[in-house]
Amino acid sequence: MKAIRDIKSTITKINNVCNFQGITIFDYLISKHLSVGEFCASIGLDTSLLNDISLHTLETLLKDATTRIYFNPSMTSLESDEISLYSPNLHINFGFLKNILKIIWDETTKDFQYKKFASEFMGTRKEKENLATIHFSSNLTIDPTLAKERILSNKYPLEHVELKIRYTKHQSDGTILDEQAFQIIINHDMLYNDLENIFRILYNFNYQLAINILKLYPASMKIISNEVAMNNFLNR
Repeated sequence: MKAIRDIKSTITKINNVCNFQGITIFDYLISKHLSVGEFCASIGLDTSLLNDISLHTLETLLKDATTRIYFNPSMTSLESDEISLYSPNLHINFGFLKNILKIIWDETTKDFQYKKFASEFMGTRKEKENLATIHFSSNLTIDPTLAKERILSNKYPLEHVELKIRYTKHQSDGTILDEQAFQIIINHDMLYNDLENIFRILYNFNYQLAINILKLYPASMKIISNEVAMNNFLNR
């Protein structure tokens, strides 16, 4: 892996050129005759963390004019400091550490009474010789009146929660070691701050703890196929 100083210098150069010339990062790579793989190496992204979905997402981000690369200027290590690509146009955040990749998509819509929030998360983490991937989507219906009354604590009931959660552990050669997928639907019986805690648990790859907590709620829970689509943000 390149030295952190070189990574920060490379990112700054790419952002500056794209801003000055009004081009996408993908245009920049073409002008420098760089492949996506070479680009990943230049910013410290381990390509073994990529699968078909994350690679497609990365390429989509690179071709969007609003995508830029962000990092903490005082970062000293990819062990603890995240680098991210973000597009305000696509509402996609693509972040990574040395052994972890996390992607978040989100979208908010409103009708005359409710606010609806859709999000999707996919994370991959190296665990010794294996890779663990959590992929989940959420569809929430929120009553804005209740949300406004408890905006600081987020302790208000959600009208509707639909979660699809998929967990996969596989070897570097693709051999599946464990694979599970659930759909959970909860109406009126979950507070928003409790759901935020579930999200934090999943973001930290603690799949089993999240499932065990969700089983405590009066919910419709069923095993689903690993082929079931999430929120399908990639095709929007």
